[in-house]
Amino acid sequence: MKTLTLLLGCFMMANISLAQTNKKVIKAYFLDQKVKATLICDPIPISPEEAAAQDIMNINEALMGAEKETRLLDINVLLSKQAIQNNTFVFGIESEEALNLSLAMYDEEGFSMVVDCDFELKAGGSFLAINIENLENGTYLLRIKDNEGAEIIDYIEVSKK
Repeated sequence: MKTLTLLLGCFMMANISLAQTNKKVIKAYFLDQKVKATLICDPIPISPEEAAAQDIMNINEALMGAEKETRLLDINVLLSKQAIQNNTFVFGIESEEALNLSLAMYDEEGFSMVVDCDFELKAGGSFLAINIENLENGTYLLRIKDNEGAEIIDYIEVSKK
């Protein structure tokens, strides 16, 4: 827990500004600690036809990108490994430098995009939140990328009651 205390101590809400105009700060729990998190995006409302077209584009992108070497994004992302049981996914993120980042969430196979947003992270750290009330229970792939293609990929488990 020493690492968690250190990371929580360096996260400051003033360190994030968002490209989107509707930023909202919410109070949420992260690893049994009450935190303030900036809500950065909502699930993507898309029609079945758009979803099918997006799936095909994502499969093609995955196949074409299979040969390229993935560069690891130089940020620290703090995720709870406990299943998300409410309508908000909260995570911590820190960086030594300001970055423009994109965040995308996909179904477990990585083909159907369910969340997509861009945000600007200033040097330092923050707690961020994503509205997941419209997502089904299950495992989702989380991808955070910079403009040069460096990325971090992880999985989260949604288990709402």
